[in-house]
Amino acid sequence: PVLGVFASLGLGAVLSLALAVSGGGIRFVQSGDVFHSNVDRSPAERRILKERGGEILVLRLQGFLFFGTLHGLLGVIATRLQAQPLRFVLLDFGAVSGLGASAAIGFRRLEALARQRGLQLYLTSVPLELEENLEALGYRMAEAGGVCRVALNLDYALESCEDEILAEAGALEHRQESLEELLAASFPEPALVPALLRCLERVEAPRKTRLIQQGDASDCMYFLQSGRVHVELALPGGKLLRLKKMGPGTVFGEMGIYTSAPRSASVIATERCVAYKLSVERFALIQRKAPQLAAAVNRFVVALLAERVAEENAKTRSAQL
Repeated sequence: PVLGVFASLGLGAVLSLALAVSGGGIRFVQSGDVFHSNVDRSPAERRILKERGGEILVLRLQGFLFFGTLHGLLGVIATRLQAQPLRFVLLDFGAVSGLGASAAIGFRRLEALARQRGLQLYLTSVPLELEENLEALGYRMAEAGGVCRVALNLDYALESCEDEILAEAGALEHRQESLEELLAASFPEPALVPALLRCLERVEAPRKTRLIQQGDASDCMYFLQSGRVHVELALPGGKLLRLKKMGPGTVFGEMGIYTSAPRSASVIATERCVAYKLSVERFALIQRKAPQLAAAVNRFVVALLAERVAEENAKTRSAQL
């Protein structure tokens, strides 16, 4: 009977541990050349990120983590290093439920690998209690000169890595380009860009200006020449959700010339911006007077929307792996 009691207790402990760690590990693995931040880039920047985005590895973790699951994570990183150059490893903790004491060994090995191979680690969506747990295990968080940084969420970490790659490529230099130069790379008929510019209204927006207000009537679209804007969604309870960040060479509010539906989100200038507005009235005039130009605008918007849908589909597929 005594042996039976101890056997039952041991079996119960094993079952409890199995339930705790079941489902723990990597939820999905994705590369930065496919999985992008919610920053709408110019065509030139998108080309660079397609070429060099593979330097970013995204690992979304889940469940209860211990040494065994982190050993598998180290294997994924090592395999990736053999296949192509790697500089950034992003670990998202949004679906992690807890850490075992043995996880400290795995994190130390991860840090040692990062130092050895020149990797930059980003820990994202780390709850306060989980961050305290990591520090209690001896893991150094955001240490000056260290290999580990902490980001609010995966989107901000991706943006930071992308900006670093683009800066190295010279794509983030603050050289003022004209809207004609920015559109030439993506407009279906570049020869018609000067004609389009004559139909646009120049708008200067100081920082914090609302170029589009959620709920307002849709009546125009904007071509952004300089500055940056945030696309924000107002949620019940007064909360704001950043949907996208946009920079020079991007377009927003494009559905405003095709539908009368209210604006689904707000667009706010985060710095001084210069944009060019195409109103519904001007577009209607273009359709009557210059049908070839109107057709080019339509193809430009369709290509833009198709690319955005393709990116969202890629993210959705990745999240389901």
